[in-house]
Amino acid sequence: MTWNSSRRAALAATATLALFTCTSIASAQDYPNRPIRFLVGFAAGGSSDIVARVIGQKMSEILGVAIPVENRTGANGTIAMRQAAQAAPDGYTMTIAGATVMAITPHTTANLGYDPVKDFIGVATVSKSPVVIATNPSVQARTLKELIEMSKGGDLTMGSSGVGGIAHLAIEMFNTAGGKAVHVPYTGGAPAATDVVAGHTKSLAMDLAPLQAFIEDNKMRAIAVVGEGRSIMLPNVPTAIEQGFAGMSADNWYAVIVPAGTPQPIVAKLHAAALAATNAPEVKEKLAKIGSETLPMASPADFPAFLQRELDRWGTIVKAAKLEKK
Repeated sequence: MTWNSSRRAALAATATLALFTCTSIASAQDYPNRPIRFLVGFAAGGSSDIVARVIGQKMSEILGVAIPVENRTGANGTIAMRQAAQAAPDGYTMTIAGATVMAITPHTTANLGYDPVKDFIGVATVSKSPVVIATNPSVQARTLKELIEMSKGGDLTMGSSGVGGIAHLAIEMFNTAGGKAVHVPYTGGAPAATDVVAGHTKSLAMDLAPLQAFIEDNKMRAIAVVGEGRSIMLPNVPTAIEQGFAGMSADNWYAVIVPAGTPQPIVAKLHAAALAATNAPEVKEKLAKIGSETLPMASPADFPAFLQRELDRWGTIVKAAKLEKK
């Protein structure tokens, strides 16, 4: 190739990049001008769904467009994640993604269909909440130690929102501590909670969100908070750590993510809206009622390091529970 042809090729490439950049900026300035769909990988009424609806409603007010929630259940949240990874990177598809699908499932599931690091951009973390172990009121145990002893008879069923998720790992922690609970996976937190209230399943490990109302109405008894600290909505329920089970901690978190390749100016607009939402008093109040705290993130640039820390932490726990993908 001659110097002139090389120069022409370089100029053409520069012009193409400039056109792409200008187009991206122009589209970002016009963004958003239509509804933004918000994918949720679990059933309506569960923690993911509630957080998405609370955050999505506020972001909708800030951005001035509708943000309808779409529940795409199945495979412990991974169906929605695959759809999210394949969506157009134009800012019109967001997903609520928690520790399960971003930091745990990659260690437990072969042929996952998405890469949490390469296929997504983290807009911002938005909330966190601990897992709670609770029982049907007919269960006689009042403490975690009593529940573990009772479970050794082999007939204690314990529900979760799916195989390989954070609640499942909390059950594995329970069994590692000496319990013999029989894991019963569901498609989400709401159906699991309903079955415990009905007595079809004796207990569960779950985010507090779908349990709060049942606990308040004495239709379910909270035994332990599986987190670093007590829940703001269950101040009288001690943590597993306080009850003598060191290392039994499973704090869940949720983040708003978009497909990789979404233009940075659009990511910045979504981050600003998410940050404003997590700082809004009414959002804090609504999330507090389900035992969840807001988890603002100063910049999307902070997300990769945050995610890597979580991947490393849960990788160690998955390995100890012998749930690694084959």
